[in-house]
Amino acid sequence: MILAEQYYYLIAGLPNIEPDTDMLPIDQTAFKDVLLEQCSLQEAALLNWLLYPLDNENLVRMLYHKAAMVETGAFTSSALDNIINKKVNPPHYMSTFLEAFWQDKEAHSENEWKNKLTTLYYQATQTLGNAFLRNWMEFELKLKNLIVAINGRKHNFLYTDALIPGGEFTIQLASGNKKTDFGLTDDELPVKDVIKMMDNPNLLIKEKYLDDLRWRWLDEHTFFHYFTIETLLAYYVKLGILSRWHKLDSRWGREHLHKMLKGFSQNLTFPKDVVKLSAQKN
Repeated sequence: MILAEQYYYLIAGLPNIEPDTDMLPIDQTAFKDVLLEQCSLQEAALLNWLLYPLDNENLVRMLYHKAAMVETGAFTSSALDNIINKKVNPPHYMSTFLEAFWQDKEAHSENEWKNKLTTLYYQATQTLGNAFLRNWMEFELKLKNLIVAINGRKHNFLYTDALIPGGEFTIQLASGNKKTDFGLTDDELPVKDVIKMMDNPNLLIKEKYLDDLRWRWLDEHTFFHYFTIETLLAYYVKLGILSRWHKLDSRWGREHLHKMLKGFSQNLTFPKDVVKLSAQKN
């Protein structure tokens, strides 16, 4: 395992980053490569859990004979092809998914299968031995589900099937509680503030608020982790946040954002099988 002194030099040499940093000091992919080279196999496996969402996306795309995204997670597209063809053993949650997929592919739509893989992924993260990573995934899941529920209620959609199963918080969201805050309380997620912010018509302001929430969580949960793998994992996540905003500042990003805003009201982020409540009543 990597020595504490080596972590010290690695972390001490990292540029300080803040949510409003104008320039991206390190490319996230390059930083990932450094970590994979310098960390032990056990610690590299922790980093992989931050990479698997990209693999999940690419895996489903390839199962439906679509080109994989250029961006890759823990696996290249050729490695995913080997996983699909049973030449390589994938993470257990992927094996469970693929077994169900090949047993009855036609039972669900592509989007439904994607949701099932995402569900299995988040369920697997809650068994991780690293408390920081396990709690980060739980926080992310709560935030994602809360946003789905807020948008579902705002646009009068039956959103319960779009929620990713995950603990009492999600059960409460799915219960149909009519209170403004869904009757939720959470020590780490300011539910009422998130609900209030999601009413803001400015998409950029909303996204910035959500990323600031993530950043503050990472800061709070690595405050006493001075030179540990937890600090490096948090730094990787922060680079991802900065990278996304850096792309939005580029010409490509501005054009992409313009298209996204133009079609936002017509392209709600719900699965195709989630129906409008008003339509269901007729």
